[in-house]
Amino acid sequence: MSDTDLRAQAEEAVREGRLGEARVAFAELLAAKPSAATAAVILRQREFLAPVGSPARLEAEDGEDPRPEDSEERVGAANASRTSRPLRAAFLRSFTVEPVVPLLEAYAACHGLALETWVGDFNAYVQELLDPASSLYAFAPDVVFLTVLADDLVPALTREFASQTEDTIAAAADEALATFGTCVRALRTHSVAPLVVQNLEAPSSPAHGLWDAQAACSQREALQHLNQRLRQLCREVPGAYTLDYDALVAQHGAATWRDQQRWAAARMPLSRQALLPLAKTYARYALAVAGRTKKVLVLDLDDTLWGGILGEVGVEGLQVGDDPRGAPYRELQRAALELRDRGVLLAISSKNDHDDALNAMRTLPGMLLREEHFAAMRIGWQDKAQSCREIAAELNVGVDSLVFLDDNPAERARVRHELPEVHVPELTDPASYAARLRD
Repeated sequence: MSDTDLRAQAEEAVREGRLGEARVAFAELLAAKPSAATAAVILRQREFLAPVGSPARLEAEDGEDPRPEDSEERVGAANASRTSRPLRAAFLRSFTVEPVVPLLEAYAACHGLALETWVGDFNAYVQELLDPASSLYAFAPDVVFLTVLADDLVPALTREFASQTEDTIAAAADEALATFGTCVRALRTHSVAPLVVQNLEAPSSPAHGLWDAQAACSQREALQHLNQRLRQLCREVPGAYTLDYDALVAQHGAATWRDQQRWAAARMPLSRQALLPLAKTYARYALAVAGRTKKVLVLDLDDTLWGGILGEVGVEGLQVGDDPRGAPYRELQRAALELRDRGVLLAISSKNDHDDALNAMRTLPGMLLREEHFAAMRIGWQDKAQSCREIAAELNVGVDSLVFLDDNPAERARVRHELPEVHVPELTDPASYAARLRD
């Protein structure tokens, strides 16, 4: 679907009051075209996507009867995602983060969270944190991001590394850790806001080149060790967390992450391709602070958890395993198990014969997920939106805690329409299912 079509689809969903579909369509548009212009289009609809203020009420206007679509349930769903005010996110930085901010706000809005952001001056993070009368504390943040580059904080471990000795490297690392410690303790003295500290990126081309791994003083090891010490520091301070920026860069590719021309012109180290991945990472922390983490993954069976339709091909015809046709479904199951190990509850919503489905789960070779892995199951012929309601009630969570994964576009649309607070990702190629779940 083209960018124009995605935008038209999203704006039509807004006009018709289809919140779940609008959020998904705008998220797809942002992924397809991650730009300030796209963010501006989304943020113009922020009050609809991520409402704040007084709860909506069910009442007639100008003496008329309430519209049929304004049911108690739908108004309740709107109120479930409504907050009293935007979440305030502050950025203390050593580089230009401004291009990331609108993408962050737009991504958060697509997930039902209104954000208000504040960005501190260049390299003023220590002063801002130490001064209780600073602009940072006047902003009264709900979450603070400390985003400092290794080049700015500890050049002896980056661009100046080749001229250093073991002693000067150790001293520079100690000084950098002391600076982090000052920042973490200062915020904890003056604020209860969580602090997310971005760790330091290792160079893609170390000073010793191919011999870095053999060198007595490895540049990569020096930065990795400093990151380990930073992680331990944050573990020891309540409400302090590390964001693994080094791993994020490696995941997306260091060669395409940085833009030296933008860095030289505007102290903006990030390429255009890096902006959305970083914005999404910041947004996930903000969503967690706002209590918007998802607690339950609701999975379909046919063509989602396994390949094929049980009622048509039988257990013998289902696809799951290490062969090319079954591997995508096995990988999805592996991703679901990873989430379960992190505390996410798994559930099933499937239109199938109950006994046949359980038999397939118990006997199908290659399955990683079995009956005992699921906290709730709705296998039968009832509406899947109703199944989601029942699963939420059984597990004692709100429906806004659910993620619904189903290969069928009609089922996804139905759940989005009936339960806009449920997160319903788009699914296309089975090969991308696991990546979509991990994203």
